[in-house]
Amino acid sequence: MAVAQQQTSRQGVKAVIVDDNTVLLTRERREDGSVYHSLPGGGVKPGESAVGALSREIDEELACEATFESQIGVCSYTHQTCPQTTNYRVFRARLTGDPSPVLSENIVGVTYADPSALPDNTLDPLARFIQQSVSATSPCEPTQSH
Repeated sequence: MAVAQQQTSRQGVKAVIVDDNTVLLTRERREDGSVYHSLPGGGVKPGESAVGALSREIDEELACEATFESQIGVCSYTHQTCPQTTNYRVFRARLTGDPSPVLSENIVGVTYADPSALPDNTLDPLARFIQQSVSATSPCEPTQSH
């Protein structure tokens, strides 16, 4: 009889970066080689603030810096590859440099997408969060040229 793994949770942060009515998505590679789209961000380390964690994650994933505006919401994602749920605080952010995907973090690209026409492989519920939050805050102000 298989023993069920206990579901754990962790705290995370994500950034919604809007430019010219599009939202920046990372293209990330899983261990099995498949690729999915997500928002930049990740886990909060013990003792780290949410904004500090998001600043670190954007630097680690995109090799650039950002400024952070207000928290615009929360969402949870139950991982498919492990028994874990991440509870994300989501912040509006502006990049202060050009994003450059960091392959060692499994970031294989970035794209700007229309919130109402996200790529099919965008993680759900992040896709739903983007569609609801970005369209609700339009018109979107430019953050940088791309």
